[in-house]
Amino acid sequence: MRCWSTGAGQPEIGHELKRELASADHVDLLCPFVKWNGVRVLAEAIEEFLQRGGRLRVVTTTYIGATDRLALDRLAAMGVEIRVSYDTRMTRLHAKTWLFRRDNGLSTATWARPTCRAPRSATDWSGTSGSPRPSSRT
Repeated sequence: MRCWSTGAGQPEIGHELKRELASADHVDLLCPFVKWNGVRVLAEAIEEFLQRGGRLRVVTTTYIGATDRLALDRLAAMGVEIRVSYDTRMTRLHAKTWLFRRDNGLSTATWARPTCRAPRSATDWSGTSGSPRPSSRT
């Protein structure tokens, strides 16, 4: 497992996410909100991922009203599968997890915020953990 803090002099989360997107075949993102600046920073890497046949699924919410419609519209226009919970009374999702799966059986889980500053410069703890998957799939 690798852990990093995105403070001064540390690797940028956006760089790490782009690196994972470049080698993944399927990606699932679970996050409480999606911000335009986060999508903007990752847009080129996401487009390249999708153009080579990757599948990206996003599950998010309207938690605290922070999700940007523009961000979701941009992801949808790229072909990302999106599910949004609009329940603001019962839903309190605060997970920030990316699951990068590869056809060779290797999976990587990364926790990182796709928000306006996190892909570039926010001080936040993030990390990755990877393990091989069985080669047979259901």
